[in-house]
Amino acid sequence: STPSNSSAASDVYKRQLRNIRTTETSNEFKTKYSTPVLRTHLQSLEKHAAQLFPLRVFLKVRDEMLREGAVIEVKTVKAVDVALYIVTEFGTPTTCWNVIHNLQENHIQCSCQMMESVGLPCRHMFHVLKVEQIEKIPDNMVLRRWTKKAKEHNTCRTTKPCLLYTSPSPRDYAAS
Repeated sequence: STPSNSSAASDVYKRQLRNIRTTETSNEFKTKYSTPVLRTHLQSLEKHAAQLFPLRVFLKVRDEMLREGAVIEVKTVKAVDVALYIVTEFGTPTTCWNVIHNLQENHIQCSCQMMESVGLPCRHMFHVLKVEQIEKIPDNMVLRRWTKKAKEHNTCRTTKPCLLYTSPSPRDYAAS
C-alpha cells in the first residue's frame, strides 16, 4: 500500500467517525429538546413511549404501535391470573401468534419473540395492552439499554478509572 492510499483511508475513516458523532449528538439534542407529535390511536402508550425512549428508538416503537391496527384477535382464553391471546394480522390469516399476559405481574410475552431478539415491544403486545386498557408500558417491555436513561448509570463513566479486575498483591498470599 502506498502512503497516499493509507492517507486516503485514514481520511475516510475520520470523516465517517465525525458523521457518526454528529448524528449521535443531533439525535441526543432532538431527544432532549423536542417532543414528538402523537400520531397513533394508542395516545397514552405513545406518550409514555416518548417519555421513555430516545427519538430514534421511539420511532421504531411507534411504528409497532401503528402496525397494531392490523392485529386481529382470533381467540382469548382467560384464567385467574393469566390470559392467552391468539392473534393474527390482516392479510395473513393463516399465521398466528400467542401472547401471554400474566395479570398479577403485568408481564406480557409474545411468540413472535421480537422483544427477546430486538429488545423492543411488538405490535401483538401493544394489542394486548389496548384490549386490557393498560395506559403505561409495563417494565418487562422496556429494556434499559434502549431508554433515555441508558447512559446515566454506566459504571465506567466516572472521573476515577474503571477497574474491572484487580490482581492480588503479594500480601494476599503472605497470609496463607
